[in-house]
Amino acid sequence: MEAAPTKVIQYFNGEKQNLIPLFQRPYTWTKSNWQTLWDDLMVQYDEVDDTKTHFMGAIVSVPSRSVPVGVSKYLIIDGQQRLTTVSLLLCALRDCLDSNSASRIQEVYLTNRFRNEEDTLKFVPTQADRDVYRTIALERQVPANNKDVGMVAAYYFFKNKLLKGTDLNDAPVD
Repeated sequence: MEAAPTKVIQYFNGEKQNLIPLFQRPYTWTKSNWQTLWDDLMVQYDEVDDTKTHFMGAIVSVPSRSVPVGVSKYLIIDGQQRLTTVSLLLCALRDCLDSNSASRIQEVYLTNRFRNEEDTLKFVPTQADRDVYRTIALERQVPANNKDVGMVAAYYFFKNKLLKGTDLNDAPVD
């Protein structure tokens, strides 16, 4: 096994699918975790030096299935809470932008276009969270119940933070 620094967005780029194995716990992060991540992102956003990086914690992934064409699959062994949260942040960002920018986020970072249903999502949480995540990521609908817990609460936390910001449509999507 080899460790290498990687930008978190690399987990969402390209024809790949990151799967949380069934033995991993469901999504458990809460407001204090989301706030810490948000604060870290805002510090990076405000940095003038584009070459500066920030350590977000370890993420361990192993190839699950390597294919010559199509979607490569990876199991996320460590860092699943962070990646889940980043994917929910991307969903919230998508839902705060104009339709062109929203489509770009959906097509580049959240889904593998023109793939069968099984390979559509770039990020697949554990079974306990899968239906809620699918609804948020693919149907662009957030379940009205349970706004105070889990993935739904994380989505609303980031959406509210983003809506308090400036005009997001002027921000670069890349």
